[in-house]
Amino acid sequence: MEKLHALNMLSGDPHRGNFIVSKDGVRIIDLSGKSCTAERKARDRLAMERHLGIANEIKDYGYYSVIYRTKLRKFIKKLKGKA
Repeated sequence: MEKLHALNMLSGDPHRGNFIVSKDGVRIIDLSGKSCTAERKARDRLAMERHLGIANEIKDYGYYSVIYRTKLRKFIKKLKGKA
């Protein structure tokens, strides 16, 4: 994922079905094609953590932005009685 992000590309949906492992290495399929932002990179890393158990080690602006928005959405849902 680091190499993908270094090329300003995103997975957008990193789960086991989108990674093909062969003797030649790992291939990522089903790339999003969206513009590469700090938040989208963080979402990729957090999804890899959730789906693949690969810990996110980069705690940058994008990471904190995604975490903050997630917590804010949960709080608003709780206020509205939807959680």
